[in-house]
Amino acid sequence: MRYRVWFVSILLCVILSTTVFATHRLSLAWMRGIQGNGPCCDDYDCTETTIAVLDQGPKQTIVLVGETQLTLPSSWVHPTQDGRSYWCFRSEKWLTYTDQDGIRRAEPPTIPTRENTRCVFYFSKG
Repeated sequence: MRYRVWFVSILLCVILSTTVFATHRLSLAWMRGIQGNGPCCDDYDCTETTIAVLDQGPKQTIVLVGETQLTLPSSWVHPTQDGRSYWCFRSEKWLTYTDQDGIRRAEPPTIPTRENTRCVFYFSKG
């Protein structure tokens, strides 16, 4: 009887963790295929942060990534599709960590720059 309870507990944990992992991985799948400074990726090298568009022109857009002001090509700046803002960055593949959901992520650079930015996704209520 103890083995059945143990087995059912393990099975439920596996099912729940798989469901959470799959849902999380699909949450940013809409980013794939969007271009910026190279392809915009997904939750591996994108992090949720505050993005504010200060001035948007046909060629250049000035944005705040957190507290850092950047001037980026407008083709790197996109409206979000899920109501959250993201900074997608170029990463050093060996600098990774595992988040609280067990997902391997790239460690973001300390300060956003034009050189280490792939693209940004901003949320606008308008």
